[in-house]
Amino acid sequence: MHGIGTDVTRMVNIFRHGILSPKTAEEKGLVVRRNYDNGYNKDDEISATESPVITKRRFQVSGQGWSAFDKYIKPGISFVIKDKSRRPARFTNRDSGFADEVYISEEVPPENLPAVMVPPDLLDTTVSQLPINLGFNRYGDFTSQIASATKRVQLINDFLRDECASSIPDERVQSILDPLTKIISDTYKPEGGSSNLGLNREIADKVKEKYEELQIMLQNSIAEGFSNKLGIENPRLRDVLKNYKPSAVGLFDNNGNPIEL
Repeated sequence: MHGIGTDVTRMVNIFRHGILSPKTAEEKGLVVRRNYDNGYNKDDEISATESPVITKRRFQVSGQGWSAFDKYIKPGISFVIKDKSRRPARFTNRDSGFADEVYISEEVPPENLPAVMVPPDLLDTTVSQLPINLGFNRYGDFTSQIASATKRVQLINDFLRDECASSIPDERVQSILDPLTKIISDTYKPEGGSSNLGLNREIADKVKEKYEELQIMLQNSIAEGFSNKLGIENPRLRDVLKNYKPSAVGLFDNNGNPIEL
């Protein structure tokens, strides 16, 4: 299984193109964004999780608690993967600590994605309320985080322009990104080092506030785009699934029970 949080633009792209590693996406002339840019998987790999049943059988552990399934699969939208070779990350030099994490090479084509899993309470959540997680980490390197957030905005904007004939004006984006950059540049001037927000709680809180502002702007822009495309005021996740989920792809809740749209 492969979790994508609650970004419906990524969901639609996966329905169309499958799950692609950065290397495969580049070869196809596409661009993808990982859940975490500093993850343990390489550019030609996809991070996924095994079923808790398989994890328990493989490692004689329950897979509950500190598991990728609980952290990344159950809370959001995820895709079931079939007939793809995988290798466990556990006890390798790229062990992330999750007993159930596995790596898949290159790509998972749409025909190897037989089902999508969604928590039932998300189905009637409006798109504007589905969180776009930009991955803010007060103890991470700010420079890489702002670059990742900027890339995410660009990808969403490209999707909205191509799919929904709408886009986020550059000035709206820069009205948030510019103050973000200024906050850190005025506070830390590392010489060949990294800017770590955890050193200053007050500054980190200001940056987090700007991140949240950017996330809300993205959520509202995605909702506006799908509203225009589908002709539905305040579209819900259910509406997007009805219009984009291929009929051959099953729909299940996060406990594996079939659900209807």
